Amino acid sequence: MKILMVTCCLLLINACTAIPLSSMIQLSGIGAKQLGQIAPDQLRARITINEPAKLVLRDVRLVFQFEYLAGQEQEFQFLLTPIGQNILMPKSGWFASQLKRYQYEFKITPGSVQAFKQLQEQLLNQGKPRNFRWTVYYYLEQALPQGSAIDLDLAIKFSQQQDFLMILKGASIDIDTP
Repeated sequence: MKILMVTCCLLLINACTAIPLSSMIQLSGIGAKQLGQIAPDQLRARITINEPAKLVLRDVRLVFQFEYLAGQEQEFQFLLTPIGQNILMPKSGWFASQLKRYQYEFKITPGSVQAFKQLQEQLLNQGKPRNFRWTVYYYLEQALPQGSAIDLDLAIKFSQQQDFLMILKGASIDIDTP
């Protein structure tokens, strides 16, 4: 009975969040040592967004936020440069259809590689943070109509030998601008 309850709770958590459960498990095991071993020039970020939204390809930033003590947060931003763009054509399925999507892949700019190495040194000196978050700051090419919704996927890749790790999968963003 306990196994059934735990399974139901995990399924409920997984269904209510845009963060895949497998990613949560992988990210929880990452410590300062693993972050220190990342080669910044191999780090990649991938954003997938549905039509009609498109990204501005400049001033996209990979952001790490760390909390060591309660209320003491640090944020590090690394400028990204685009290295690829794909168009994913619409799909129809039994339960839902998917709009045309744009997929962008980015890498850290050469100027941000040194800043990332400094972050790694700091992590090795201070140890694993109490909490940490990864995200990407970006801008849309044009304002979308009020009431629009965008579906967003965000993935990070730590090395060329690994697959992308989904940070957000199918996160729905409602546009409520006047």
